[in-house]
Amino acid sequence: IRRQRQMCIRDRFTSHPDYPFQLKPLKKPSLFKKILGIPVRENLAAEIHNLLARKGIMDVSEEEISKIAESYKVNLERERLPEIEEIYRNYYEYCLYDRKLSQEEREKLAHLQRILKLADDQVTKIHTEVGAKIYSNELADALIDGQISSEEEEFLAQLRQELELPDEIISMKLSARFTKLS
Repeated sequence: IRRQRQMCIRDRFTSHPDYPFQLKPLKKPSLFKKILGIPVRENLAAEIHNLLARKGIMDVSEEEISKIAESYKVNLERERLPEIEEIYRNYYEYCLYDRKLSQEEREKLAHLQRILKLADDQVTKIHTEVGAKIYSNELADALIDGQISSEEEEFLAQLRQELELPDEIISMKLSARFTKLS
């Protein structure tokens, strides 16, 4: 079993998930909204998503995103919209499929933060939530047999460093997992 687990660590990231930006259909406005020319607010995120799908992250400008937001009478700098944060979150999770961030992925994430007008604290929160979830899942996998091999320990240490998780998050995850084992 131990040998199988070690092989799984090496092979677990062989298939890459689908690119997170695929074209999404827009919701049709109700007759009332259509008559009054009121846009369907749920389409704001879908339009941004579709722009990213058509052009790619690095080819989308702040002006293009602002123009879409303005058409919905939204100021992304003032309004913290969960659906906009979700666009960033989905791409961050996609980048971490292999549990590592390349320099190119870091640059795309920085550009995405800038064009979506996400504040640093919003991005930090997303990184911490996603990172804690990934670390917790990997820790649970490593502890399936009740012990952590040196290879698993090294993998978890590298993952922690890659995810830049605070010590208190690691401590919480470790004590939660060891409590479950007791």
